[in-house]
Amino acid sequence: MKSISKASTEPLDFYAKWERLSFEVSVYIDKPGCGRIDGLKGGRIYAYEEVDSVVAYPVDGYRFAYWADDVKNTNPVLAFKVLGDTTLVAHFEKLPTSSSSSVKSSSSAKSSSSAKSSSSSAKSSSSSKKGKDALPVVAAAPQFMLTVAGRDIQVSGASESARSYTVFDMQGHVLRKGAVYSSNFTIPVGNAGNYLVRIGSQVRRVSVK
Repeated sequence: MKSISKASTEPLDFYAKWERLSFEVSVYIDKPGCGRIDGLKGGRIYAYEEVDSVVAYPVDGYRFAYWADDVKNTNPVLAFKVLGDTTLVAHFEKLPTSSSSSVKSSSSAKSSSSAKSSSSSAKSSSSSKKGKDALPVVAAAPQFMLTVAGRDIQVSGASESARSYTVFDMQGHVLRKGAVYSSNFTIPVGNAGNYLVRIGSQVRRVSVK
């Protein structure tokens, strides 16, 4: 039946057809060859309001600068919600190389002078403490802290020597990996639950509700 008249008295059934909206997420680098972007799922097709994140990794000699349209966002981890076709652009910049040789030589000279003075100080200190029990001075490694904001794990106080982080579930499965670029950064997670976050050799537990 293509039309309904006022005289129609027979029961009628109506059916509505729904189609799920899907959109494409594309990633680009402002200077090809200076880095890469990881994290998009295969096919790069997302449902409406689907949430995900990507990570920008520089190659040697470059560093991540910011995400397009937001020069203040210097975090290489970018969380996003899909509301339509989306384009993400990462900007990288070349590391400064000027005066590196002079800095190295100056640093070496200072280190050598410092080592000599430290050696002489150590000898005099050692001779004065013979026959006594001297306790060594041990510097405690800083512990990073974890806080939760929504479905994001916020890291503060991460060791500058740590190169990467790993997020596990409570069964030990790896859920996410990434590079550590600063002492404070954010790790997005998609679901509530208990997680283990490892940075360097340190591990902490966090609960996301």
